[in-house]
Amino acid sequence: LTLSQCVSVFVLYVVFYNRSLGGAKRMHNSMLMSVISSPISFFDTTPLGRIINRFANDVRILDLALPLEFLQFIENTVALASVVVVVSVTNPLFLLPLAGIAGLYWGIRRYYLRTAVELKRLIPLSRSPFLAHLSESLNGAPSLRAYGMLEHAEYIQGERLDDVCSNLTHIMSAVV
Repeated sequence: LTLSQCVSVFVLYVVFYNRSLGGAKRMHNSMLMSVISSPISFFDTTPLGRIINRFANDVRILDLALPLEFLQFIENTVALASVVVVVSVTNPLFLLPLAGIAGLYWGIRRYYLRTAVELKRLIPLSRSPFLAHLSESLNGAPSLRAYGMLEHAEYIQGERLDDVCSNLTHIMSAVV
């Protein structure tokens, strides 16, 4: 019985991740085509670092975070439903305060989600200057070497990295 459960869970995870990666591949191709078919004015007004950052972040979420969070959601929902059913069958009075607790949870959840979404929007904005400067430094490396500005570019890049890390620390401590 235990062996069959292990095999079925393994098969579930393999199938789920294969389907997730297939969906992520389709989404990546769709995003790539959208960016490639954008008008030139989009590239003139949007910094390259912001485009790369957004694309990399979206692909990372599709490949890593979304499948794991979806599986955790399914597991937690099944576990919660099981506990509520078992406790409700053994003690029906449990259902009375459950409605109030669920309403309180729903209100806190709505407030938290709005706040978390706004804070998570700040993460890519804090990374964009870092990635833009890195891209510009790599593209302009011969000029930086010719004018002896490599150390200055490294110093600026280090300051931008410090800004990104401190911003991420504050944002993540508020969200998580």
